[in-house]
Amino acid sequence: MSRRHDLEWQRHQLNDLNKILGSIKALAFMETRKIGNMISNLHGLVQQIENAAATFLAFHPEFRAKQPGTTVTVVIGSERGFCGDFNERLLPVLPVTDGPVIAVGRKLEALLAEHHDHLTLLPGSNIAEETSDVLGKLTDTLASLSREVGSLSLSVLYQADNREAPTLTALLPPFANLPAQPARGLPPYLNLSPTEFFAGLTEQYVLASLNRMLYSALLAENHRRVQHLEGAVRHLQENVSTLGQKLNTLRQEEITEEIEVILLSAEPDSEATESPGRP
Repeated sequence: MSRRHDLEWQRHQLNDLNKILGSIKALAFMETRKIGNMISNLHGLVQQIENAAATFLAFHPEFRAKQPGTTVTVVIGSERGFCGDFNERLLPVLPVTDGPVIAVGRKLEALLAEHHDHLTLLPGSNIAEETSDVLGKLTDTLASLSREVGSLSLSVLYQADNREAPTLTALLPPFANLPAQPARGLPPYLNLSPTEFFAGLTEQYVLASLNRMLYSALLAENHRRVQHLEGAVRHLQENVSTLGQKLNTLRQEEITEEIEVILLSAEPDSEATESPGRP
């Protein structure tokens, strides 16, 4: 009986854990739907900025990529667990650098702390609504570094949801990856000087790109979390099913033992009842 009680307690615990993991998976799935709607708008915003930059640079090629400054790498990981090897997959793509590294997401600390002397750890997003705060802290950190070391050469390592491998994207110097275009038609009419306009355009580009990357990484993280928890829930359900079979077997054995006890206890009475009638 005690063994059956132990198995029933184990099954009860597994059922509770299954409900908890199922709730986490449902929340992660809801986040993917919510973030997916935001990212399409951010992609369009970045594309518009790049189009404006391409037109501007066609008439002002002197603003094209200048001499890069101190190399800074931003790595976007996860704040929480239950997302499989989401953070570990970033390491093979992370470039070897002596420059500052900014890790977004506390789960990266154990992976990067021993390998980078100039590591700054920032909290990541748990939900989409926290991404604006993360972006603010990240831009403040970059501004502080810029004041210390001067111009920056900025690259961001993150995982986009529609790609198998992590992506390393250069943001500064700005628009370095845009192909050169010939100047056609009239130059753009500016209310600012070209220097002021390009500085403002660069600021908007970096902000919009970082925002898009943070949301893309959070979307990829939640997709990984859904996949990881689906496997965990399936494994738990298999264990619950196995425990159920063991419990049924033990219960059948107990019933058989109870029947045997009843039969054994009934045998003396039967003999006593039959003895007076014997010759």
